[in-house]
Amino acid sequence: MLNTTKDYDAFGLLDGNRKVSRSHVRELKRLITSNGNLSDKFPIKVNAEMQILDGQHRFEALKDLGLEIVYEVIEGANINTVRAINLGNRNWDWKDMAISYHELGNEEYGWFLNYVAEYDLPFLVALA
Repeated sequence: MLNTTKDYDAFGLLDGNRKVSRSHVRELKRLITSNGNLSDKFPIKVNAEMQILDGQHRFEALKDLGLEIVYEVIEGANINTVRAINLGNRNWDWKDMAISYHELGNEEYGWFLNYVAEYDLPFLVALA
């Protein structure tokens, strides 16, 4: 069940979880400002003590922007749960983004992907 609040003080950080990167929070604030508060689709995950399990960067960005927090309580979760979940996660890299744009019809990304593959270049070298 999803819950909503602007009571930012109700939340706490979970000891042993990843530390908050202010540069990542700034980037998320920029994305949220451009795309809206999507936390109803990607809620902050907390344990029964309201410690953030997943989404501490999104939480900080939403808090800085004064927006509502949408969160879900995950009963019985702890730092071991967080570690297990994050070991299985993989963020999109430049190639995932390029393939996505190309599959949606942006031919320039297809050209770039072929260029990288043909000359076996690292991303930054090909970009330069």
